[in-house]
Amino acid sequence: VFLQVLVNREYQVVADIYNQYFRQPARNIVDCGSNIGLTSLYFSRCYPGARFVSVEPVRENIETLKLNFSAAGMTNYKIIEGGVWNEDRMLALNDTFRDGKEWSFNLRESDDSDNGIPAYSLLKIVSDFNEPVDILKIDVEGTEKVLFADDTYTDKFLSRVKCVAMEIHDEFNCREQIYHALTKANFFYYDIKDMTIAINRNYA
Repeated sequence: VFLQVLVNREYQVVADIYNQYFRQPARNIVDCGSNIGLTSLYFSRCYPGARFVSVEPVRENIETLKLNFSAAGMTNYKIIEGGVWNEDRMLALNDTFRDGKEWSFNLRESDDSDNGIPAYSLLKIVSDFNEPVDILKIDVEGTEKVLFADDTYTDKFLSRVKCVAMEIHDEFNCREQIYHALTKANFFYYDIKDMTIAINRNYA
């Protein structure tokens, strides 16, 4: 993760595209699937005045995220310990996706609500801002299929976002579904390596 984000600077292209279409620096950034916080840390260097919401379900990752933010002197952030979903509910942590390491955990539905992981509605998270979210990063190991499953729900959260930076996991067969939702919500998009970067025409 360190090599990808801070050495290879894979999110610089997101900042470049955002800056191409929007004059004002990003002020509100939501990082879904924060892992140990390196993407937020990178964006904080690009946009030092931004506010961050970091969403991460794995407690061990959150502890490292807090250390990284503290070491970098970041102060303007909120951490949500849990996942994102299309509603508030309890889910189970799945550690068998891809290589099973800490960057590959995802969430799945579970009947055991007493021992689950909290997940929060993405619409609610972006709606907590009094203005549009400038950059919404989504790297949630397949949960994007759930977030983009219902056009009505998807339209509502996309309408509050200027730029989406997302990794689509093709194991879940949702790429065309996501493209359709983005186009319907008046976004255009680029596929650059493993990332889909989408711009909302309503703000650009």
